[in-house]
Amino acid sequence: MKIGLYCRDFFSANGLTKATALTARVLREEGHEVSVLTERARSGAAVRGIKIRKVGPPEGASGRRLAVATADYDLFLNQLPGAFFPSFARRSWLWVHAVPLIRPRHLEFYRVLGNSRYTQERLRSRWHAPVELLPPPVEVDDFAPRAKRRLILSVGTLGGRLRPKNELLLIRLFKNLHNRGKLPGWRYHLAGTLEGGTAWFAKLKSEAAGAPVSFDVDASPARLRLLYGRAALLWHACRAEPGRADRPHGLVPRRRRGGQG
Repeated sequence: MKIGLYCRDFFSANGLTKATALTARVLREEGHEVSVLTERARSGAAVRGIKIRKVGPPEGASGRRLAVATADYDLFLNQLPGAFFPSFARRSWLWVHAVPLIRPRHLEFYRVLGNSRYTQERLRSRWHAPVELLPPPVEVDDFAPRAKRRLILSVGTLGGRLRPKNELLLIRLFKNLHNRGKLPGWRYHLAGTLEGGTAWFAKLKSEAAGAPVSFDVDASPARLRLLYGRAALLWHACRAEPGRADRPHGLVPRRRRGGQG
């Protein structure tokens, strides 16, 4: 089967890129011909045996050309939540990893899939459309527990606009607890791709000054596996309420047990 995966930003250290690359590899190992259609790609993002097909933005005239290109595939997986263009493949799936605020256009061209039960339920309630569940593949065998340290870990895009991780809020939260003596001997480590630019990174480092906070920008897969293995807590605030560093809504510290979290 000829399969096309659309990933607008195919970055080497981006979470969606990693999921796309692993999905492409699994499909290729099953004997399919796989292409990744992308507007932007970095070196190191390519997968052996996977064709990288550069395309223009999904809006306007280039979006219309992209829609025409989908007809080349037996299965087209669009991973753009807004679904800015229709698909004319034999089978067309809209694989949603982050819930958009509004119902996208061209939804009638796609079979909608959520990457988790949470995403599935939110899409059903917001879009009033049938949504199926398709979790992305995960290389669980690559992760193993290590001797735990007093380390809190957050992994995600730094300065992301579409899916903000609220890392500034988390740094302020940790610093507040540290200064009050609530976390003796603990460190806070943030790892991820930098999308906010040097000015945003400088702001994060300035906010973290004076507290045991460190960063790993574009950490390698091996480095991430090491951090996951050593971290005692995983912090995630993707949907935290902005401006409330004292009690961020939705912030749930998660203790990692046996490396599975």
